Parts: sequence; C-alpha cells; structure tokens
Amino acid sequence: MKVHSLKTLRTFLRDEASEAHALLDSSLRRFDLSSRTGYARFLAWQLEARMPVEEWLAGHFDPSVTPPASAPALLGDLARLRLPIFIPHIPFDVPADADAIGVAWGIAGSHLGNRAILAQLRKNGASWPTHFLGDERMTAFWKGLLPALDREVTADRAERAVIAARALFKHFHAILEGGDGKIAA
Repeated sequence: MKVHSLKTLRTFLRDEASEAHALLDSSLRRFDLSSRTGYARFLAWQLEARMPVEEWLAGHFDPSVTPPASAPALLGDLARLRLPIFIPHIPFDVPADADAIGVAWGIAGSHLGNRAILAQLRKNGASWPTHFLGDERMTAFWKGLLPALDREVTADRAERAVIAARALFKHFHAILEGGDGKIAA
C-alpha cells in the first residue's frame, strides 16, 4: 500500500499558482510609485481589479472568511490625491467547481506585498495617502485565514482552490494589461 503525504492548502496554492503570481508581480514594475500620478495609477488599477472580486466574494463565499473590503480605502486614497479617475467595471468570476478560499488566499497574501510597498514609500519619504497599503484589517484577516490554509488537504480540494487563485491572478493581470489605471493626467 502506497502512503501519500498530504500537503497543506497554503503549500499547494503557493506551488501551483506561483507562475501566475510571478507574472503579475513582474508586471507591477510599470508603476512609478515615486510619482503622484504613478501611485494613483497603481491605486486605480487595484480598485478596478478588486471591486468586482469583492462583489463576487460577497455572493459566493462564507462572510466570516471573506477578506475585508479594500474599495473604501482605495477610494479614499485616490480622493486625497485629487486626480480625476474613471474605473470601468470588468466582472470577475471563477468556474463553479472552484474553491473560493483560493481567492481569499490571493487577496490576503497580496497585502504582504502591499506592506512592502508601504515600507518602501516611507523609506523614500513619499507622502502619498496609504490607507489601502496599511490596512490592518487585512493583516488581521491574513492571520485568521492561516489556520485554514495550514491544514492538510486532499489534492482535489487543493486543485479547486488553485483554480480560484489562478482566476484571481488572471483577472488582475488582464486588467493591468488592459490599461494601468484610468487617470486623467
């Protein structure tokens, strides 16, 4: 009898969605976060991508494990930058058999990158509004999600979560490629 070792959900997600995650991360270099307009474009892109994801999660996922909404902080930061924006609505969806915890993992995990961006902005002396980047609710959500992510899971459950995570990264990347934030400069 062959013994199978089970991986944690977080390990499956990290391993199986790493290519899509790396592609998105490498594309973020196009934003010049040292300029007001570049930072606003970054925030506008985040808003454009996150609003439909937040709407989808509200309709498809247990509210007790849904990431906190980022849209209010993003809208507030953009308003403080005083640049006119236009945010089109591009729907987000995943296959019906996907496990939405993959989306929650991607959203919550992205906050770790946001914290790194925040640290770099502070180090460089930027005075941009950073409510979105510094949202402590997302830090708390990530910590609360870890027990579910660190459980051993079957390959079937993990694959369904990976499908959702890949859909999330594909959505963010598609919006990024469609235009890096609609800012009237």
